[in-house]
Amino acid sequence: MSLSRETRLNLIVLAVLLVLLTPGAVILVRKQLAATSRTEFLRDPVRVDAAYLDPTDLPSHIRRVVPAPVTAWLHTLPDTSSLTDARITWHQGLVSLRRKFEVVTVIPPAPGSCRISLASWDPAMTRAAANVAFNSDAGVIALLTTRAVDIPDPVRESLKSAGWTTPPHRLGWFELELRPRPSAVPATQPLDTLTLEAEYDTPDGRLVEPVIIPIHPDR
Repeated sequence: MSLSRETRLNLIVLAVLLVLLTPGAVILVRKQLAATSRTEFLRDPVRVDAAYLDPTDLPSHIRRVVPAPVTAWLHTLPDTSSLTDARITWHQGLVSLRRKFEVVTVIPPAPGSCRISLASWDPAMTRAAANVAFNSDAGVIALLTTRAVDIPDPVRESLKSAGWTTPPHRLGWFELELRPRPSAVPATQPLDTLTLEAEYDTPDGRLVEPVIIPIHPDR
């Protein structure tokens, strides 16, 4: 049986298309059969976790997680070479009201006073570091030192994996000291808790950001 010229041309075009499309089809099939691939007809998974520093207002059922790389990195920032571990209280995930900064260490040198190190994750607070006003009703807060620190890529990636899509590239580091007011009666007992406020300028206006710090938490 002889084929017409038109039929032969159609068969040639079909053969060329099969040659061109076969590699893509093989790749697609392999991808669908991979054990780690998500079945296409399933809905995207519901978000149940979020990074503890993500300032986004999220529903109460979302669990806040502290990525281990973040904690490990923050432990390298304070200068604790001259101190014994017994004097240092390390805090994990102790963030301020709007998650603008977190408290990393507290060192109580004497009743009524303490040293505090905190890290700001808010770029506005980091930029205004030298002009941030710290206040507390427990005494006078003195700013001892401040610096900006580049956040390592693995730390940023761990925050992204936890759901915070836009973590900052730099972190502000503050060393503070709570001192008794000159007119105050000298304290004889250590503090149980301390309310600390950071006040600074943001693009939306002046912000007062509080945090409650347990000075002697159970270890």
